[in-house]
Amino acid sequence: MKTSIAILTFLCILNSQDSIGQVLPEIELNDFDRVQEIDPKPLVLFVEADWCKYCAAMHSNMASDSVIQHLTERYYYLCSIDQSLKESVQLFGVNYDYIPSGNGVGSHELFHHLESISNTHGVPGLFVLDAKGELLFSHVGFLNKSELRSVFFKFAVDQNANH
Repeated sequence: MKTSIAILTFLCILNSQDSIGQVLPEIELNDFDRVQEIDPKPLVLFVEADWCKYCAAMHSNMASDSVIQHLTERYYYLCSIDQSLKESVQLFGVNYDYIPSGNGVGSHELFHHLESISNTHGVPGLFVLDAKGELLFSHVGFLNKSELRSVFFKFAVDQNANH
């Protein structure tokens, strides 16, 4: 309980600071397995599309919020990935490939996997996976800053309680 109060106090102080010009502490998806071996943390996957105005707004909300930035730096690995991803990726030791289905169209196995384990479909999508790859949280649709903070804070507190 003391730890949760200390985290909440620290986050309130951080929230009062100016966050203009700050960026999210993101990693490349293909680097995740390597850094995960060194320092195991949950993975937050933000699935977006370049044509989606809600995705851009949600990404901006995460990038401009000092509380979310701090929680990400301390408790998570964050990867933003575009729905039109065509490169092969490895995640939790599993390879996922782009599957073409016509001239310039197709889908990615990673998105099919996320959809199947979460019973969701669409963008923007926010997925939290634990250090072993188990789904902790999924949401498809826009989340405002307050809702995003709640998600990031919940799992940060859970991690603190387990240490």
